[in-house]
Order: sequence, then structure tokens, then C-alpha cells
Amino acid sequence: MCLIQAYNAIFQSSTVSVGEINLSLDGTTSGNFTIHNPSADAVDYTLDHTPANGMAYFPEGSTRPNQTGYTDYIYHHLTPLSFSASLSLKVEGSDASQDSSSAVTTTIGAGESQTVFFDIRAPEGLALKDVPVASGFIGISSSRNESLSIPYIGPAYDYTGDDAVPFGMRPLTDADRADAWAPTRDIFAAPEVYVGTDRHDMGDYRAFTLNGSDVPVTYMTTTQAAQWNRVDIVRASTNFTPTYYGYDPSKQLPGNLTEPDIADNGTFGGVSLIGVLFAESGTMPVALVNGVWDFPPQSIDPPGYSLPLKKGSYRLIMRCLRFGRDENDASAWDSWMSGVIDVSRDVTFG
Repeated sequence: MCLIQAYNAIFQSSTVSVGEINLSLDGTTSGNFTIHNPSADAVDYTLDHTPANGMAYFPEGSTRPNQTGYTDYIYHHLTPLSFSASLSLKVEGSDASQDSSSAVTTTIGAGESQTVFFDIRAPEGLALKDVPVASGFIGISSSRNESLSIPYIGPAYDYTGDDAVPFGMRPLTDADRADAWAPTRDIFAAPEVYVGTDRHDMGDYRAFTLNGSDVPVTYMTTTQAAQWNRVDIVRASTNFTPTYYGYDPSKQLPGNLTEPDIADNGTFGGVSLIGVLFAESGTMPVALVNGVWDFPPQSIDPPGYSLPLKKGSYRLIMRCLRFGRDENDASAWDSWMSGVIDVSRDVTFG
């Protein structure tokens, strides 16, 4: 023990001020780190780049046999892909940066520190549907036989961009509409509300008792991490305009709408709501395979308690908010709205 303490007192290790780098939400990150030489002599440092294979949440293929890779509806499986991020480094005071194909060297005087600027960029043209992830290491070795590393990891595309639609929107097939659990259903299929009794798509209008299996069931797969994922209840007469419709808005509905004898509970995301069925913030990709509406709506303001449900006409809206957007702006959300869910009675949930 005494020998170790004596060695540590004589041989002070070099340090780096940044322990890890998290890539920003647009797939590029610039910043700096500092190398400190605590020794009594000048030390040479060599910096290099060790990129890791890119990873994907949703790799090649668009089916998920037997729900492989999902735990509690969250996808936990990463598959390596053949891309990597690029890195350029520039030592403070030098004339030019050097890319990751060549090592960068610098000499730091006794007891001095040196700032190194970095720029990490994911390659362009990656398939956003894969939800690609980039990672790697900045390696630092010294003439005193020290080895240090700074890991980095993060999205390999722009999470906030217009192309990064946060849930699947491929058209439903006839087989999907006939059976929401069809084994051929595309992982990126559009959201759907289906009937619990027979798993048929509910279409533009459906009356429900909300008793037993005669309930609406939501089906939505989110394709990337999002600031918010929500399923909310609105009255069928809402003036909310979604990004996508789960029904044909030009069609005449069969019969008149019944206004529920209940006030909206609050506003979230710029939309006035009866209540909420599901809400998660900052999650990884989620598969809402069985979002069964067999429980009371939950309150928005104040949150956390169950609400009564009266006879009337409702719709469900499934919404995702990309990172970096204003949650109070209704137009900032990607949204999908169902056909009319006509609840035929005042419901008391068990």
C-alpha cells in the first residue's frame, strides 16, 4: 500500500476534462475537451479516433416475428450496421483541423493544459426508419505510456427534422384491417383503433358499450425516441385538425353525434381534452400493441385521478412530439385521430 501511495505521489496521471460526449439531437456535435499534464516534464500526446459500427433500432426488414426484441412494449434490441461517424480534431493554437483518418499530436508543457476542439458528424443519407445510432471513442495516448479515452454516442440523424416522423405511417392493408394482429402487419403501419371482440379495424364509426371485450384498442408503433407519446380522448365534435386521419373526413357519418354531458378536463399540447389514456415522456421507441380502453380516463389538470365517462361520441388522438419542439403548440405535434367512438351508456369502470 505504501509503495502504491508513493508511486501515485511521484507519477501524477494525465487527466481529460470531459468524460463522455453525447451527440446532439441533429446528429452532429461540436465542442472541446482539455488535456492536463500534471507532471514536471513536457509530455507528447497522440489523439486518434476509434469509430464503432453504427447501430439501428429497426434494422433491415419491417416485421417483428413473435414481438422479438420488445420488453414491456419497448424495443431493446440494437443491430450493428456498416456506417460510422466522422471526427475532426483541432488543437488550440494550430492552423487547421485534422480528420479522423490521421492521428493528431501535441506537446503539453509541465503542469500545463491544452484545449482540443472536436466535430463529430454522422454520415448523410442514412435510412431514418432504422433509427440509426452512432458511437465511438477518441483515444489519447501519451509518451508516458498512458492511455485515455472519451466515448461518444447519440443519434445518427436529425431527431428534430421534418423527415423524422415519430410513428409508422405505411398504409394499412386489407389483412391488417380484418385482423390487427395479422402476422404480416408491417412494423411501420399507420396507427389504428380496432375492436376488442374481433380485432377488426373500427373504421369511420363504431358504437361501443365499453363492457367486456366490446372496447376500442389502440395500435401504434413509435419509430424513434420522442419528447412525448400520448393517447388522448377528445369529444367527436372537436375542431382539432390532426396531421393524419384514421377515417375519411369527407364522408357523412351514420347518424348524429351525441355530445357527452361532461366538460373537458384540461388542455395539453394545445388541444382541449376529455382525458388521457396513455402518456410517456422521453421514451425509446414504443409499441402500443394493446392499448385497451377498459379503464377510466385519467385527468390532465390536475393530473393523476380517474374521471367519469358519460354516454356520447368521442375520438382518440395519438400524438408524438419530436425533441426540440414546443409542447404547447398543437401544430408542433405529429398526430393521428380516430373515427367516432360512440359510447352507448354512462360507464362505471370496475
